[in-house]
Amino acid sequence: MPSGNAAELPEVTDDDIRRVSRLLTLGEHAFFGPTGNDPRLSALKRMDTFDVAACPGSGKTTLLVAKLAILAEKWPHRTRGICVLSHTNAARQEIEIRLGGTPAGRALLNYPHFVGTIHGFTNEFLALPWIRSKGWQVHAIDDDRAIGRRWRMLSDAARSALRPRRGSKQWLRVKRPDWDLGEISGLGRHTPTYQNMTQVCREATRAGYFCYSEMFVWANEVLGERTDVVRAVRARFPLVLVDEAQDTDDVQANLLHRVFVANECPAVVQRVGDDNQAIFGYPTDTEPTSYKFPSAELLPLPSSHRFGPEIAALAQPLGVTKHELEGLGPPGLPEPVLREPKHTIFLFDTASAGKVLDAYGALLVRTFPASVLCSGHFAAVGAVHKEDENGEATRDDQFPKRIGDYWSGYAPNLSGAEPRPDSFVQFLGVARSRADRLNHSSVSVEMIAEGVLRLVELSGGKRFVRKQRRHRHVLELLEQAGSGLTEYQDLLRQFAIERASVESAAWCNVWKPRLLKLAEAMAGPCRNPTDAEAFLRWSDTGNVELQPRNATRRDNVYVYREQAAEVSIHVGSIHSVKGQTHTATLVLETHWHAHHLENLRDHFVDGRGRRKGGEKRLPSRLRMHYVAMTRPTHLLCLAMKRSSFEKGPDFDANKSKLEARWWQVHDLTRNQGNSAPAPMEPDQQGTVSKLAPVPSGPKPNLR
Repeated sequence: MPSGNAAELPEVTDDDIRRVSRLLTLGEHAFFGPTGNDPRLSALKRMDTFDVAACPGSGKTTLLVAKLAILAEKWPHRTRGICVLSHTNAARQEIEIRLGGTPAGRALLNYPHFVGTIHGFTNEFLALPWIRSKGWQVHAIDDDRAIGRRWRMLSDAARSALRPRRGSKQWLRVKRPDWDLGEISGLGRHTPTYQNMTQVCREATRAGYFCYSEMFVWANEVLGERTDVVRAVRARFPLVLVDEAQDTDDVQANLLHRVFVANECPAVVQRVGDDNQAIFGYPTDTEPTSYKFPSAELLPLPSSHRFGPEIAALAQPLGVTKHELEGLGPPGLPEPVLREPKHTIFLFDTASAGKVLDAYGALLVRTFPASVLCSGHFAAVGAVHKEDENGEATRDDQFPKRIGDYWSGYAPNLSGAEPRPDSFVQFLGVARSRADRLNHSSVSVEMIAEGVLRLVELSGGKRFVRKQRRHRHVLELLEQAGSGLTEYQDLLRQFAIERASVESAAWCNVWKPRLLKLAEAMAGPCRNPTDAEAFLRWSDTGNVELQPRNATRRDNVYVYREQAAEVSIHVGSIHSVKGQTHTATLVLETHWHAHHLENLRDHFVDGRGRRKGGEKRLPSRLRMHYVAMTRPTHLLCLAMKRSSFEKGPDFDANKSKLEARWWQVHDLTRNQGNSAPAPMEPDQQGTVSKLAPVPSGPKPNLR
């Protein structure tokens, strides 16, 4: 159906859907359902503007990939393309991996199409062309570097005035094209400090150092001054698919509405998301958007193929919006479980917090056979995982505050869906991890290329605006330099293709000099040898990914061993596992103004906790932990303070209510003698009654 801009869009037929289902090895009837009325069928066929409300595990990603595969094969235009937008590069990686072997799939990654993040689209088509038209340089789009530069440019008096204010550095962001910084409590625009902040932001911006959010400032400016830009963008992209639409904040949503929807001749825009999983969209001080997700034109996908009815019933009370959540899973395992998975709440106190991961590992070992322990994905996640910006220690009443309070070896900078390594060794470690997980070397090549660009920047050479294809960017720079290509190819062959191991001596004596030579070829003699040396240091944090593949620990992977059994537990933030599917998930208690899980206790006890009202942070707590609790296929666990259940009704009453809602309660505070306590055994009536007297296993390998 053509849109107002007269673009002819392909028709999707049942035969198209069956063909692409075979291509994706899903089975011909994957999107038809038992009775032929699966709502995903309608989502595949419709070519008008609408929203899809997709519950966790409903097959949203597969739906997106299938629709793109069909459209790519039938796309009739050579200069008009499909625009696919999301919040991370996951959509692009999914297309590369699942469709990259076909000409149609590869075509989606090139002109005239665009597959990338909302930030990437805004930069490429709106902000950067406008900035360059002003004659400004563009050296870096990076919050840390831009804000750090501005902070150093402030006067001593301004820094002294700002230091006592919590989070004061974060105010150094431009909110409007006149370099206004917005309202700052207790700091009027007329004050010398505010005026100095405005001045350094103006100077740093004109010098080419930008924050991510500032790209939307300049994008909106060009839309206001050049009305032809909207017409050009809509002519280029008559069809727009927005993934994870619930995470667009007001600034992003307003921009997308302005570019693709507002006024005459709108593009066809199809958005997919789940408002109960909106954990990336942050409040803004702009006008609230009228383009909220979801809209009235809504197609619901309420059936989850990830988990069964028990996990659905445990997670549904946390939904801020009352959507039906139907558990039709879980998928089959390679072997039957050793015993029926028991969704478990581990209770701990300050003395026993360090035993939580061991207790979880012991439960996994006693539940799943060795083949599943080896092939499954087991995770432990928490809402808060970083240190405080000002380095404040955790108070007793805040414990546990972050993931590191359960495991001192946790590295926050490697947790995210887009990790931010702080050394080249960590870049290589993340590259190896991604290649092993996805069985695809392209993601490894891109991560190594990113590390090379970071090294060149830190050594004091050129500054780069991040392009979508880092590897291609490095090749372009090396071609201009006329040297260094051999060193770069050797680096990729060793660590991306062969995924070889390396030790400290080889790194320091062989690879470090080669990398310095490579950086010099790209940007001239090193101007900041101290920074370059620090980035190329050999560190124990991250290097285990580069050791032989039978190594027993990787970064942020906690390995629990018990006799001959072993299980790897991936530890990270809730944000980092958005979109993932786990065999089992442990949700850890953390603290932000209050303890998250303690604040949600009534939702676990009786399933009727508050969704609105009360504490103002409640909706964000609910959404965060709804995401966490809908990751697992088979086993869901929580780690909560025992004191959370000692407030209000008596402990035994709360425990009985939990057991009536499929929870078993494992009290680690009563089992101080064992390093890896065993889960509670059910008695003959199926109720939790006692602890199994299992000897404690050996300590987990944390090398």
